[in-house]
Amino acid sequence: MNDRGAAAEESRGPQVLAVAIPLVVVATVFVAARLYTKAVIKKLVYLEDYIIGFCNLMMLAEVCLVSIAIKHGEGRHIWTLSEDELEASKLWFIIASVPGVSALGLPKIAIALMLNRILFANRWLTVASWFMSGMTTLNFTVVLFLLIFQCSPVRAAWSANVPNATCYGSDVVVNFCIYASVFSAVTDLYFAFWPAVVILRLGMNTQKSIGLSCVLGLGVFACAVALYKVSLLPLMTSPDFTYDCATLIIWTVAEASAILIASSIPMLTPIYLMIMRRRRDGEHRNEVRKAPPLDELVHQLGHQRQTQIQHHIWDV
Repeated sequence: MNDRGAAAEESRGPQVLAVAIPLVVVATVFVAARLYTKAVIKKLVYLEDYIIGFCNLMMLAEVCLVSIAIKHGEGRHIWTLSEDELEASKLWFIIASVPGVSALGLPKIAIALMLNRILFANRWLTVASWFMSGMTTLNFTVVLFLLIFQCSPVRAAWSANVPNATCYGSDVVVNFCIYASVFSAVTDLYFAFWPAVVILRLGMNTQKSIGLSCVLGLGVFACAVALYKVSLLPLMTSPDFTYDCATLIIWTVAEASAILIASSIPMLTPIYLMIMRRRRDGEHRNEVRKAPPLDELVHQLGHQRQTQIQHHIWDV
């Protein structure tokens, strides 16, 4: 009896916010630093920067909406919720999923834009990048469609008091979510290794090439988070899903944060140089302006490689 009473008071809502809020704050710091670098220091803002900034706003909206869902019972055991609380919890969970899922798909487009702009890749690698990023975004759009329109009338997705309602079952949603998440992880892996394939073939300074490959390949961490999240997706069908899905919410936020951070770090070279040279006698500002950003550095490597090829043809 005492155990049941303790369980009735148990809530994972505070745990969700205690993890999600710092993750979003850290991601926001990296995105803000990226935008500052591109807009203020380099004065070169591209479409992918706007997309990343928009996705960061989506993450902030997700955390706000999740906090509302927690206020209405998300994170508590389902048998402790009243009928109204359960309906509100389901509704706000679905609403929070809109910006949350969007922040998983759209960054892939931004990453494809960035890599295609700075890398010297052949046509098939480029086509593959657009196909995978486009399919990932489309897959997550379908996930949202399935979540919102899983029942007819739509209100039956969160309310049990809708007469003559028909739903296609939560297994359909979960199975497609698993497919979409695995495809997203594969896309992250492709984007992590694609730069290495291109850069290491340039035949330039090994240390510099490996450094660029590692910086551009940080998406491997987002891949790892996505694969772990796949193992949690069946929790959506749990009889106590309002309590069990707290873990899924945390790892969804973690995945989106990892994507934004990994895509922003390569753009922060000027800020890094500024920090490292802060104590020098006013020279660091000029050095930062002269320091080539990542895209210019890769273009320099590519130009040198093209020169080597031309000399080789001339020698032949």
